[in-house]
Amino acid sequence: MPPADPDAFDSDPPPPSPHSWLSAYWEKLGGGSLTISLILHAALIILALVWFVSSRLSAPPETVDFLPGGGGGQGGAEKSQEKQRQRAVRQSTPAMRIVSSALSPDAIALPDVSSTLLPSPTSVSTAMTGGALGAGSGTGSGGGRGSGTGTGVGSGFGPGSGGGFISVPSIFGSAGTGGLTGTLYDMKQTRDGKSREYNGGVEEFFPRLYEIAEKRFRKDAFNDFYRAKVTLSYTMLAVPNVPAEEGPRAFQADKEIQPRGWFLHYHGTIDPPTEGDWRFAGIFDDALLVYVNNRLVFDGSYDSQADPSVRSPFGSAVFAGSGNRPFVGKWVKLKRGSTLDILVGERPGGRVGGLLLVQDKSKKYQEREKDIPLLPVLAFNPPRKEDKERMEKLGIPIAAETPVFKIDTQRSPLTLGSGRSSPD
Repeated sequence: MPPADPDAFDSDPPPPSPHSWLSAYWEKLGGGSLTISLILHAALIILALVWFVSSRLSAPPETVDFLPGGGGGQGGAEKSQEKQRQRAVRQSTPAMRIVSSALSPDAIALPDVSSTLLPSPTSVSTAMTGGALGAGSGTGSGGGRGSGTGTGVGSGFGPGSGGGFISVPSIFGSAGTGGLTGTLYDMKQTRDGKSREYNGGVEEFFPRLYEIAEKRFRKDAFNDFYRAKVTLSYTMLAVPNVPAEEGPRAFQADKEIQPRGWFLHYHGTIDPPTEGDWRFAGIFDDALLVYVNNRLVFDGSYDSQADPSVRSPFGSAVFAGSGNRPFVGKWVKLKRGSTLDILVGERPGGRVGGLLLVQDKSKKYQEREKDIPLLPVLAFNPPRKEDKERMEKLGIPIAAETPVFKIDTQRSPLTLGSGRSSPD
């Protein structure tokens, strides 16, 4: 076997590829592993930044949970609380879309928007003396900015804790004072809300109203009937032909009072524009009875069992939607401090409507037909624009000039239906 070549063992390995001094120094420091580590950390930091920015952009704005005060008095904290409540109401009120399938724009009837914001009120005296009805300044706690306690929102729009007027006008009355105090009763329920027998007949409905009058409208005369919590102030009676539900709905009682067998009692001590002889005219489907100093002086009911002397025919005009003609009562002397009680009611259900007019014997009126004067409505406030528009739909012409009666606050009883009366 030939000997191995010695040069094969003595030859040097091939020299490494040349590196720069910077690469050699980087490798000496462990640059490969450090590079990988830096890349991974940078990627994690970028992901964290992306998550943080996106979460901040999608998060809701922070709610300020403190109300800075403004020192003593009525500013500062009160105004801040007021603004915060208003913001809460605006944010909590859902947008609504009103859709109608009517083919004609005239057939679309929009509801009174303000009436959708009504809270549940309670009694007259509490609302006016300690409720949150008004938006005026005051002290104490309340939903509004009136005195006392209440559940209103915004700037005192709403009733107090005890009860009172509703806060928007309706066809059966409006909020505030200045008119006869109106209360809604139900013949189908007892005072505590239990069901009672009621068949809706004329012979059942009207005798119950007459019995109340015979008791001189004292408080105990109403003890057999359920009473709505809301009270309205009579401004004028001019009700177009509408569903009977509108009565209980005006008093926010449509959930507990069915639209039949209900009646309203308006009461107060009045001062006429001029003392002298007056009489009432009009009609209502189904009941309209007017008492002055506890005496029946006018019956404008569609159905009636009263003395014909208080319901004479009054012209040929027909009330819109019903085919009924108005009546006129007998002359009565009205003086300052006369008590006035008006009963309005719906017997079987269905639809209601009517109006109450007044005539001053000493005044000359334009005639709407031979010997039939054009009379104004009985009003305790000047008619508003919406009142006049409503009167134009009644079918019976009404005088444009409206005398305004006043409530005699010094002589009016403090409680409803107290039975007080003034001398003739």
